[in-house]
Amino acid sequence: AISGMTAVGGMLLLGSHATEGAGLIPDTPAHWMGAVATALSFINIAGGFLVSAKMLDLFRRPTDPDEYFEFYSIPTAAVLAGIAGAGFLGMDNFGSVSGAVGIASSICCIAAIAGLANQETARTGNVLGMAGVTFGLAATAADMSLEGAGLEAFEQVGLLGGLGAGVGTVLASGVGPTELPQTVAAFHSLVGLAAMAGAAGEYFGNAGDLDIGTMIAIYLATFIGGITATGSMVAFGKLSAMLGSAPLQLPGRDQLNLGMLTACGLGMAAFLNPDLISSLDADTVQLGSLGVVALVSSLMGVHLTASIGGADMPVVITVLNS
Repeated sequence: AISGMTAVGGMLLLGSHATEGAGLIPDTPAHWMGAVATALSFINIAGGFLVSAKMLDLFRRPTDPDEYFEFYSIPTAAVLAGIAGAGFLGMDNFGSVSGAVGIASSICCIAAIAGLANQETARTGNVLGMAGVTFGLAATAADMSLEGAGLEAFEQVGLLGGLGAGVGTVLASGVGPTELPQTVAAFHSLVGLAAMAGAAGEYFGNAGDLDIGTMIAIYLATFIGGITATGSMVAFGKLSAMLGSAPLQLPGRDQLNLGMLTACGLGMAAFLNPDLISSLDADTVQLGSLGVVALVSSLMGVHLTASIGGADMPVVITVLNS
């Protein structure tokens, strides 16, 4: 569901920030960021669900009854056919249909989280999560159409989504049972990068016209995305034995973390109120603040995760994902 949301952000950027007559190659900074967010998100969507299914299969017993999850594809296909038909027929209430599919996506994702909380229903939860993300992407495509996105935007989404899903499937298919935890960490790092790309794209595409709520969201997405991306990379390194398992114990590490957090807080103040630095123009201050938080939060993710022992990495991955 998380990677589904970063995919939604990337798709919307692709649909709204291309210049007139643009082709398949992105041609603006916002457009490029949308392409990166979309591709990385689809890698995680396909690979993440496949890895989750593999992990759940480890707990499946030979005596467990057949579950026939393939039948879930029937109502899923019906919903997708309904929204596609409404779009191609040009129905006046296409926006309402898109909204209904979006609500169905939310319900499925919430039900998926509830299902994954219990071993007996976890496999059902994973399937509901797949359906929920699929509905969300379909509703986003409908919203792109309603906003007047050109054919090129949909071709880009199809190309990037197909490429990303293919890469994610290949990577996840080759993972053995003992490699599943570190693979989850690796995929989580892509979510963090996608969040940062989506936030940067939103800023590049609308600089000067953003309300305070959107500005806060952009800054926090960059901050959280940076910690998630590099923290997950370190977790991957520790779980795969590429890095030492022992926690990093730098002198004054608490003060170091506090200093980095303070720097990010000051950067947010400058990002929201660029007039605080009167010697520079507003665009330079805001872009610099966004660059600083991207760098500092990435360093913070490395330090925070490296300071924790390898045995606790599964818990760290869960926290980073949240």
